Amino acid sequence: MPDIISGTVSLFQAITTWLLILIPICAGATLTYFALQKSMCDDQSIIADKNKKMKNVLISAIIGMGSVGIVTLILSFY
Repeated sequence: MPDIISGTVSLFQAITTWLLILIPICAGATLTYFALQKSMCDDQSIIADKNKKMKNVLISAIIGMGSVGIVTLILSFY
């Protein structure tokens, strides 16, 4: 395998490793932040907005982890 391809594969493997660490941490911190804001509020419209944002964070984290998994699967063939 040429050096540029093996170097690129190594780069993508390093990036996916960091993403597998950072995505859950950032999603958890964001969820905690929104839950804290939600717990301090009495207005139902703001609570509904925070629930929607929390759901979007979970969906985004799932999509991010899934896409990293797909990239890792593709890289395993090289």
